[in-house]
Amino acid sequence: MRRNDEQDSQPLIFIVDDDASMCGALARTIRLLGYRVESFTSPVEFLTRGAFEEASCLITDLIMPDMTGLELQKRLLQNATPVATIFLSGHADVPSTVQAMRDGALDFLEKPVDAGLLEKLLAEGVRHAKQETEARALSAVAHERFESLTERQREVFDGVVAGEPNKTIAHRMGISERTVKAHRQVMMEKMAAGSVADLAFLAMDLGRQSSS
Repeated sequence: MRRNDEQDSQPLIFIVDDDASMCGALARTIRLLGYRVESFTSPVEFLTRGAFEEASCLITDLIMPDMTGLELQKRLLQNATPVATIFLSGHADVPSTVQAMRDGALDFLEKPVDAGLLEKLLAEGVRHAKQETEARALSAVAHERFESLTERQREVFDGVVAGEPNKTIAHRMGISERTVKAHRQVMMEKMAAGSVADLAFLAMDLGRQSSS
């Protein structure tokens, strides 16, 4: 039982390559590095696997019959899938490399794969995916809290984040400064913010940074 628990706690690496022998060899190497591995011989097969929530890393071939690695990467971006992508190719061209990196790929690995470089990239990929997953979780919490605010509390929220004093917020909203203070207190409690700095971080998660 302990061995299964240890295996379940290992980061998950996906391999997508239409070359079955390459998939097998790469999977064996990655398992020796201490990761769990799932291999797929086509992007379509990988996409039908179903959603997964844990942070993970994907190694995908660039050129495949039914869908290219770049198309797979775009599909994962559209679905907001928490996976860091590493491309694998024996003949990557510059435009493809540029496009992949622009869309957030970690790197390109040339065939045959260098085990040392692979180990380094997998560690970086898993770390990146975990950070992205944590950021999304924080953003979800921030949005849930923000949705609990009334319209006036949201106006006060934006004013505080913009660095406006209560008097300025009151004038802009056409209410008394005392009322602003009351809204501000309730708003801070609902957002679970102990300071303006905390509120500013929440605003970043919400995408409501001050434009001033």
